Amino acid sequence: MLALIGIVSLWSPFLDSAFFHRWFEWPGVLATGLAPILVAILAAVYFWQLSEKARRIRDEMPFTCALGLFVLCYLGLGYSIFPLIVPPSITIWQASSPPASQFFLITGTLVLIPIILAYNIFAYWVFRGKVQPGAHYR
Repeated sequence: MLALIGIVSLWSPFLDSAFFHRWFEWPGVLATGLAPILVAILAAVYFWQLSEKARRIRDEMPFTCALGLFVLCYLGLGYSIFPLIVPPSITIWQASSPPASQFFLITGTLVLIPIILAYNIFAYWVFRGKVQPGAHYR
């Protein structure tokens, strides 16, 4: 995975001159220089955490580092191609739906999310305390 991250990171700035300028010119290099440093730190922590001594301390850390690597990759990709959705021609605003459709979706979301949350809270409230610790099928 790290090898592919490196290949894509080295290849993508050369796909378009706008990507290249965003990654390697002065104001942008401060933001983009942080990504490879963070990837290297996460990779080092990941491999250190795979050792037996470190695993006894925090066994969830390799998974957390792998998630961090994926998040950094998506943030780097998003930073590279923003505001394009389909490079090199379609922007976010060209690809978005009409404002009426967006209003309909946000209205539905604002109505349904509280209903779903209320149902889940109610279900957890009804079934609280029913399972005893250590009780399970054998």
